[in-house]
Amino acid sequence: MSLFSELRKRKVFTTAAIYVPGAWLAAEIFIFLADRLGASQWVGDVIAVLFVLGFPVTLLLAWLFDVSRDGVKRTSPGTPMGIVALLGAGLFLSTSAYIAYQVFSGRLSEISVVILPLKTNATVPAAEPYGLGIADSLRSSLQQIPVFRVPARTSSEAVVQAGLDIPGIASKLDVQYIVEGTLEMVAQKLSISISLIDSGGEVQWSERFERATRDIFDLQNDLVRAVALQLGLDESNAALQRNIRKPAPTQDMEAHRLFLQGKYVQIVPGVSLVESEGMEALKAARQRDPGYAAVYPAMAFYYAFDCWMLEDRSSPNCELAVNYANQGLQIDPELGDALTTLALVHSLRYEYREAQAAIDRFLALADHALVTSSLPWAYLNLGRLQLAWDSALEYYRNDPLNIFAVGNLVAWAPVLKKDDVMAENYENIMIEMMGFSLLSAYPAARVHRVDLQTAIQDLGNILPAWGISPDLAPDLAGIWVPPLYDPSRRQSALVEFQAWHERGDIPAHIYWESLIFLYQTDEAVNMAFELFDQRRLNPVMFWLDEPGRNEFRSHPRFIELVEHIGLASYWDEVGWPLFCELRGNEHFCGLEFAVE
Repeated sequence: MSLFSELRKRKVFTTAAIYVPGAWLAAEIFIFLADRLGASQWVGDVIAVLFVLGFPVTLLLAWLFDVSRDGVKRTSPGTPMGIVALLGAGLFLSTSAYIAYQVFSGRLSEISVVILPLKTNATVPAAEPYGLGIADSLRSSLQQIPVFRVPARTSSEAVVQAGLDIPGIASKLDVQYIVEGTLEMVAQKLSISISLIDSGGEVQWSERFERATRDIFDLQNDLVRAVALQLGLDESNAALQRNIRKPAPTQDMEAHRLFLQGKYVQIVPGVSLVESEGMEALKAARQRDPGYAAVYPAMAFYYAFDCWMLEDRSSPNCELAVNYANQGLQIDPELGDALTTLALVHSLRYEYREAQAAIDRFLALADHALVTSSLPWAYLNLGRLQLAWDSALEYYRNDPLNIFAVGNLVAWAPVLKKDDVMAENYENIMIEMMGFSLLSAYPAARVHRVDLQTAIQDLGNILPAWGISPDLAPDLAGIWVPPLYDPSRRQSALVEFQAWHERGDIPAHIYWESLIFLYQTDEAVNMAFELFDQRRLNPVMFWLDEPGRNEFRSHPRFIELVEHIGLASYWDEVGWPLFCELRGNEHFCGLEFAVE
């Protein structure tokens, strides 16, 4: 009997004809219910995979058993080749079905679109925050729909500031579509004209929307729906429906205006964010509406940024960052920026398990929770270098023209032994954006790439960002850099650093770092214990790949130090880094970094 005849006799074809539409319908129902209940994307994928894998199993059961009026009867096994052919065909068809499901649901395709800032009338200053907020709302809503790739705000604003035309913007950000528009504000009425343009500059769609300011959240939902539909999304898409059916975050429009004013404040050099006008606006928004969840992570980030820059990890600002992030999460447990801010601050304060818990919660969020600057630095503080690099790449992909996103890759490429061509590419992007190399902050990485005087000058320009007085920065750079080019100058540099430290001209952690790259390893390790007990130790300094760093990690007391600060017990739970190895019953961390 031929294989075809045997399949027909065993009713395999009939079973397949019943299973395929039945399973498809059942999967759609389960996925629909999962979406309505707010389940993550992976739940729908698991459901689809289970039904797909059930297909070859069902075919095999049809081959081995016969269902008749007399009940279920075991049939003869048949030829081994028949079973192999059956399973092979079932797996092939089920795989094809899964791919079709992915394509049909939009998961294997990607629509890239950049949302440009809305142009506002300069004579109406109150309109600008609304323009920024509406564009940001449209951007963040589309980012949460898996089929869309939407560059973050910083990159969207950068291409406008650079004066690029539409084809130039599309090329710079590698997008297919551009959304641009204008916002007019007259009294308490908003009027928005918006256009969808393809990468060649052709207008594909345009429309005008008008609403009162009190209805701004309805206006934002209308924009999200309209743009998504014009980009080819079906209105029944569950992710789209979730985003346009969210309740208004506040009923107090003045609180919303203050939130926008505080969120989009310009950073002024030398002015702490926690003392800025932006923070005052955020505090006022919180006072007007304590239930406005988005205000809290914005405040938390300002305090976290200050905590990051401070030498003292016991600063009240670090605690305030944690408190405000948690207050926001009590209102909305899915505030991704609050979770990454928590992870950063906990990692700075040596609270490794709390940092990991915040990261785990962030990773469990719904699709497209955007990676920002906080997550890569949290991973780096935790000594998890591969994850730091991976999240830094994701941050860069989300926001390719953000100087912090590029800066991470510039600084960490030499640290993590990346390809020189890759490192130089990111450095060139940074130089194009800022006019100088961010590697100025890591002068050892520039040895043999620039001359001594250039390295001294560049480091002197960037040291004030580390809290060094601008008057002292050039002199400190003149001490710091020469030993990197000429090891014979280490001893004289050490004497000068000691004098600066004794006079209190430089922070303790700067002096500690100088001990490492001047190969004063014993003193550096001993001082690290003291700094930790004073809550002044920054663990990220362990991982920078500058001279003396490997000797520091190879020191006999380094593992004792790692145990003292709590990293060892944390690594016992999540896995030790690749640059450490187990020798007998003890770890040794003097290896070169091993990061893919």
